[in-house]
Amino acid sequence: MISFVHVNYWAVLAGGIISMITGAIWYSPKVFGQIWSGYHGMKPSEMDMSGMGKLYFWQFIAALIVTYVLAILFHFLGTSTTKDALMAGVWLWAGFMVAGGAGQYLFPTKPFNLFALDNIYKLINILIIAAVLVAWK
Repeated sequence: MISFVHVNYWAVLAGGIISMITGAIWYSPKVFGQIWSGYHGMKPSEMDMSGMGKLYFWQFIAALIVTYVLAILFHFLGTSTTKDALMAGVWLWAGFMVAGGAGQYLFPTKPFNLFALDNIYKLINILIIAAVLVAWK
């Protein structure tokens, strides 16, 4: 039976905020934003920006959920060092984000470079969040 787990909600909030900052940098036009939009067949100037606040809100909620679940998993795994957190992050990324999300790129067929671009971002993101959670217990 799973019991109640104490989670540092400040660390979860920080992880959610850091996730949004990481995504804003990664997908900015000066980094990979133009490449990403090109893979989707659109130009940044053609993108519909209406409703972006709502999309960012829900993305932030998703980031909080990922961070919260990661904190719970770290508790049950006994993750207490940065090395352990990073290793757990890599395995969780490989098993759930890469393998679990592969179908979004295979059906319909999307370029491998888009798959790599998105998943490298996810790896960097989960590693940063993992380090924050373990450092801020």
